Amino acid sequence: MSSSAVGIRTDPKANEALSARLGLSGVFVLDVEQDSAAEKAGLIPARLTRDGGFALGDVVLAIDGQAVESPEDMTRALEYKNPGDRVVLRVLRGGKTVEVRVTLDVAR
Repeated sequence: MSSSAVGIRTDPKANEALSARLGLSGVFVLDVEQDSAAEKAGLIPARLTRDGGFALGDVVLAIDGQAVESPEDMTRALEYKNPGDRVVLRVLRGGKTVEVRVTLDVAR
């Protein structure tokens, strides 16, 4: 069985720090890999602003209804999924919760 992936970059320490600082639980999308399932689905990464500030991107709250609070939770939620499977991500975007459908890629 091939490992599946959404195609986002996360960091456990940054995720923990952002969660504590912002009072949010979820997986912070720090980057979206080019030509990935995440890019095709329109996930939005965090970015630096022109004035050197930090603009929050999407925050993944759940995968197929299973809450995720860390990159490790996300890995566990995808553990038994296969490339080509479709999942629904519940995402916090711009203060609103939206559902994003993603067809999983092979992990790179």
